[in-house]
Amino acid sequence: MTFFDAVKRAFVGTAVATGKSPEARLAPKDAVPALSTNAISSLAYAPDEILFTLAAGGVAAVAFAPWVGVAVALVTLILVAAYRMTVRRAPGQGDYQIARSELGMRAGASVGAALLLDLTLTVAVSMAVAASYIVIAFPSLEPAQPWIAFGGVVLLTLLSLRGLTRAVRIRIVSVYVFLTMLVLILVAGTVMVMVTGQLQPFESASTTGGQARVPAPAEGWAAVILVLRAFSTGSAAVTGLETPVTNASSIRSPRAKTAGRTLMFIGIVSAIGMVGILLLAHASGLAPAASGLTGSGTQAQRAVEPGTWPTPVTVLLAQSIVGAHWPAILVALVTVVILLGAGMSAFASFPRLAYQLAQDDLLPRQMRTRGERLVFSNGILLLGGFAGILVVAFGSRVTDLIQLYVVGIFMAFGLGQLGLARRANKHRRHAVRATRRRDIRHMLLAGFTSALSCVVLVTIVATRLAYGAFLAFLLIAMGAGLMLAMRRHYLRVDRRLKAPAHQAAARPGELACSDDVLPSRVHALVLASNTNRPVRRAIAYARGMRPARLECILVDTEPERTARFIDSWEEAHLPVPLTVLASPYRDVAGPLVDHIRRIRAEKPREIVAVFVPEYVVEHAWERLVHNQVVARLHSHLRLEPGIVIATVPWQIGLEQDISDSTAGQVGAAQEGSQA
Repeated sequence: MTFFDAVKRAFVGTAVATGKSPEARLAPKDAVPALSTNAISSLAYAPDEILFTLAAGGVAAVAFAPWVGVAVALVTLILVAAYRMTVRRAPGQGDYQIARSELGMRAGASVGAALLLDLTLTVAVSMAVAASYIVIAFPSLEPAQPWIAFGGVVLLTLLSLRGLTRAVRIRIVSVYVFLTMLVLILVAGTVMVMVTGQLQPFESASTTGGQARVPAPAEGWAAVILVLRAFSTGSAAVTGLETPVTNASSIRSPRAKTAGRTLMFIGIVSAIGMVGILLLAHASGLAPAASGLTGSGTQAQRAVEPGTWPTPVTVLLAQSIVGAHWPAILVALVTVVILLGAGMSAFASFPRLAYQLAQDDLLPRQMRTRGERLVFSNGILLLGGFAGILVVAFGSRVTDLIQLYVVGIFMAFGLGQLGLARRANKHRRHAVRATRRRDIRHMLLAGFTSALSCVVLVTIVATRLAYGAFLAFLLIAMGAGLMLAMRRHYLRVDRRLKAPAHQAAARPGELACSDDVLPSRVHALVLASNTNRPVRRAIAYARGMRPARLECILVDTEPERTARFIDSWEEAHLPVPLTVLASPYRDVAGPLVDHIRRIRAEKPREIVAVFVPEYVVEHAWERLVHNQVVARLHSHLRLEPGIVIATVPWQIGLEQDISDSTAGQVGAAQEGSQA
């Protein structure tokens, strides 16, 4: 085992045999919390996004936060109703499959690219927010916040590569713990408001560093735009709704019923949590200064210092209820756990989606293969790499990362529901009267949901285009374009590799096409630079093929070295003719390729077999100083038709041990026979 293999085993684990997959289908009671982690975790930052955005308009603008929360909750419930219909009409199919089958491959590629971007941003945003909560609990770690977020991405990547069966349990426990904390905050806060009439903010929970300045109030169209921007940023609460639909295959029967229950659970919890948090924040009188926000109403932008993250509203509410600072640590740690669960959920969904895209040749076919741990390792590494790049590129600033969010998911919602409406319309035309009304209801609901998603998407574009939404559109367009180009490439290659139908065999035993015709003869070439043992083995292997012609090739790059080689060749008395190729420009590949082309020109039906000795070294670093000529020859020879390249390996160290032991055994046998 090499050093790299040992490191791989330490981090990833030992290989798992086929048929012993650690994955098990989720029971209905486990599927509901496990598949809702992604959506529910958005309550850790979506209400904050609404408050932080409105804070730029002053105290009067913050008063609109509960109404913005109600609008987001309504959109969430409508999407939940539409997805519940989706799992009934198209069980096991997500937005990608529906858009591809009903709207065409271009729409499917767009939805696939949008969902891949959404899942990647889920990991990046979740880890960035988790790092900010860790900094809130332990302020001394603030300088290392970007590295904490990046470390979270690496940790989730390694855990996913190991294929831990406990990952599902972690997601289930994280949901229950987070919901317990949220219920306690909402119930205790509501009771205090009903008893005392208000919830006093805990003053020491303000921002760290300096006195916060209250922004000037926003008025007129500036206030309208600010509210719309708050709605678009708060729409991050809908992310994760597609998880029960796209992962329905991981649920035990009845899958559609369990997926519908999970969606209803997500909708109720998200709506109540969003509105409840914002109502309590309003009742507690959380103003921009109290929340630790600074900003300018004239710029109408979120006033958060670069690299900072103001105290989240759940932490402020917990501190206000208890009247102490210690709840911040407890809330932060609980929130970090569910954010890690959301990241695990994305790492479970991304490889499955990549597998489906690879099945349609929209992604490299390597995405279809499982690794040693029976997980889709290539998809996991792809997600971890892209999420890590986003975290590093944006310095784990949630303020900037969140601007890219939501665009992809609403694009997928819109196209997926449009495809579902088209499918329902097709069924309606051929349905009997008993089911026609149901098809009409489904068609209207899907059409309305598609239109609503488009309206939200237009709102996002109008209010956030200058703040990063354009980059999300650019990434989706590039991703879809690359996918379609990759599909065209695979289709073109498959067409060229397919045997022509008109050359099919007429009778059993006949050759199917011209590629099956046996070559007339084999011309073997052995590339040599000396007469050592690897070269002698290559000559022996070549002779074992019984070629019609066999010659050893020496490329003359140095006259003195060539002269010494010819002398040693004559002394060795090897039964193979030697051909010396002149190379005035000291190139090895060029003269050899020209020689092969001359052979092929003289006898086109001859196959040229090139035997190349290759050293196999014991350590990885030793490869850098060996076999460079072999690699260059391979890159040139594989472009020539009618050539077979045979690499003859010689394992340095192992070959010596084997030959010495064999020689010892032979000598002992001879001595015994003489005795």
